[in-house]
Amino acid sequence: AATEAAGEAQGPAASKAYKPGTYVASAFGMDSDVTISITFDESRIVAVAINVSKETPEIGAAAGPELVSQILAAQSAQIDGVAGATITSQAAATAAADCIAQASE
Repeated sequence: AATEAAGEAQGPAASKAYKPGTYVASAFGMDSDVTISITFDESRIVAVAINVSKETPEIGAAAGPELVSQILAAQSAQIDGVAGATITSQAAATAAADCIAQASE
């Protein structure tokens, strides 16, 4: 299932300039594509949605909510990831970085 959250977090990247909008990217995880949708305002990430529904149940698929929280808190793709779901976490970080690059153009 897709997991999403909106946050008011002001992380280290809070001073960045973004093109407001929602950007989507995917990267291959353990078993499938991990798709991330990130919504930006002019200066920060305001919402993150992730679809890890095709990843390994109870591992990668269960990591979605924590990955969303980490991206919102970090305001970047520089996240720690979830122990035991390393490949899914790396795919989420890669896709998040792609979204951030799109918003930064």
